Amino acid sequence: MITNKDIETLLGSKNETPNLDYKETLIWDRDHKDERLEVIKDILAMANTQDGGKIVFGVSDGNFDFVGLSDEAYDSFDTTPVNQFLHNYADPAFTCSVVKKEIDGKKVVVIDIPEFSEVPIVCKQSANSSSNTEILKKGTVYIRTK
Repeated sequence: MITNKDIETLLGSKNETPNLDYKETLIWDRDHKDERLEVIKDILAMANTQDGGKIVFGVSDGNFDFVGLSDEAYDSFDTTPVNQFLHNYADPAFTCSVVKKEIDGKKVVVIDIPEFSEVPIVCKQSANSSSNTEILKKGTVYIRTK
């Protein structure tokens, strides 16, 4: 389980790596499918990275400052819907943890992605954005690079 201290360490890093990605905000619902697909792509890539990874929501895109999430964004995250959406695209299926915490009066969500155990995770279904741009491609093994 990820502790507040673990999250403070992640927030203090201020540097994205193959195992750490920052996102400013996201409301995890049907109206934000394109953004959720982009997160699924990141999750698939981190699952294929040594030691897995973490996606931290509530960090500004430009300077990686901890800005926190709105109540609406924070409340929209839950382990079950995140994993249900992920299972549409991951083969073999695997499960992430969704950790919700409050640090220094600000809300943060961390998706904790395990490293694959036996075989790489393959995208099992293509998905296009609302503007018909391909976000996920069936049969692709996504990876994170430096």
